[in-house]
Amino acid sequence: MRVAGYTRVSSVEQVEGFSLAAQRHAITAYAAAQGWVVADWYEDAGRSAATDDVHKRPAFARMLADAEARRFDVVIVHGLDRFARSAVVALRTFAALREYRVDLVSIKERWDFTTPVGKLQFGIMAQLAEFYSANLSTEVKKGIGQKQREGGHHGRIPFGATRDRAGRLAIDPARADHLRTVYRLAAEHSDHVVAGQLNRAGIPAPVAAHWGARTIQFMRGVHGSWLLGQGDEWATLYRAARDRPSLPRVKPAGRVLMLTGLLRCVCGGFIAFGSERIRKDGTRIRRSWCRVAPGLPRCPIRSATAADLEARATAWLLALPDPHTLALRPVEPDAALAALAEDRRILARLYADRMIEDAEYEARRDALARRERALPPGPVETRRIGLGLLAMQAAWPDLPDPGRNAYLRTLVERFIWDGADLSPVWRGGVGVLFGSP
Repeated sequence: MRVAGYTRVSSVEQVEGFSLAAQRHAITAYAAAQGWVVADWYEDAGRSAATDDVHKRPAFARMLADAEARRFDVVIVHGLDRFARSAVVALRTFAALREYRVDLVSIKERWDFTTPVGKLQFGIMAQLAEFYSANLSTEVKKGIGQKQREGGHHGRIPFGATRDRAGRLAIDPARADHLRTVYRLAAEHSDHVVAGQLNRAGIPAPVAAHWGARTIQFMRGVHGSWLLGQGDEWATLYRAARDRPSLPRVKPAGRVLMLTGLLRCVCGGFIAFGSERIRKDGTRIRRSWCRVAPGLPRCPIRSATAADLEARATAWLLALPDPHTLALRPVEPDAALAALAEDRRILARLYADRMIEDAEYEARRDALARRERALPPGPVETRRIGLGLLAMQAAWPDLPDPGRNAYLRTLVERFIWDGADLSPVWRGGVGVLFGSP
């Protein structure tokens, strides 16, 4: 006979006590008296059986799955209230076990649930278990309500408080100074600023390892209302923090790196930079990765450090030749500009005479703009780019990141990173100067 034992307790106190061990002992003794050996144990520690969702009891759900797989023939519980406190769950689970040809044994009831009378008794006991659970919940809530009406406190003790013998909250002398500091800061600064100052001051947090803005927000709200009954000083501190006008959170401006907004992956995704980290040897590192669009597979291109990408872009810029030494494409810029002006005049006349619709007008206007951007620079523009490039190459080592970023944007639309090399996508007709189409 293959036997499984199921044990359960509802509260942490029972887990830490002897209830689970007592249930195991009773189940083992009963099985031994029958000549059985309990081969499988299923234990839900600190799990309530009042819910209709069996998946909130992981061991119970696993036991049902194993019963369906016929891994045992009998389930032994100490009592039906350990098995289920919901009549719906009890009857449904009992029917499922019968369908799986698995018997159920409850030690306290000592009834044979395989007979018609046993099935009736099972239904009655399941209803009684549900009644007991619901009635116990009502009585507990009634007791909590009466305790609160008499001035007692129920639940977690707030930061800086202690509970006297009557169950009422009082200021904890050991933490009074810390509590006073929290509310004085909360009356003047935003929750984020207060949390940061408390962490830097080394004041221990009430729950987590460090203070957070949400904790300060709770203490300024109803969670701090207990201070209204602790004297004028504490009531004044609490009201000042509670009634403080909302302070906007100032988001720090993002740092502009040399390649900020200029990097694209060969797969089409954006290259994003992570936060700067400091290694054990003191060197600073900032990594980058491909941020593909939602729903697309992860990019196979390996990430690189920001310093490596910046070094590649710097080497590319410093290697650019002086545009004065390059031959321009054999196109007369003035003639091309004149042709563009004529095409724009014709397009404007057609649109004014309503010969073309809005969509066609916008499409042809955008096409003319692309033609203009693709034109090679004229002599004056070539001279400006050449002088600017020579000056920038000389000043590049001492130029800050925002200045480098701004200058690169005058030359390229973006850089394409393929995991090994950076390739520029030129802005307008600038690429013609350097032999790129």
